[in-house]
Amino acid sequence: MSSLPEKKKLLKNFLCCDDLEQKYLYLIDLGKKLVPLSKKQRNKENEVSGCQSKVWIVVEKDDRDVAHINGYSDAAIVRGLIAILVVLFNKRSSREVLRTDLNSFFKKLSIERYISPSRSSGLHAIIQNIFSRLL
Repeated sequence: MSSLPEKKKLLKNFLCCDDLEQKYLYLIDLGKKLVPLSKKQRNKENEVSGCQSKVWIVVEKDDRDVAHINGYSDAAIVRGLIAILVVLFNKRSSREVLRTDLNSFFKKLSIERYISPSRSSGLHAIIQNIFSRLL
């Protein structure tokens, strides 16, 4: 399994996608790069409500307040969206995560334009879940 790209590389790769199909394929590929969650981690405590698909997010903070975030979904596109959040949030302080300008980043990706309203709603539920666990 290869690793997720850095934020700048992720943005560059999205901008190189010429059409909707390429963007979806890239999202699916990103989702495949997530570190798999164990069955033990896919529990009720880590499950995100407000998503049509099954989604689990694991959020842990170390003693320096650095967030360690991972997740999984039974839907390939949603796994890709989780991967984007991992790229943006993982191994950053809680404060950095909470101050991330997601609207600006997602606008650059044009992500809201090509995901369905239910996926967009689910993405916001995942983000809120992460934020609430970091507070």
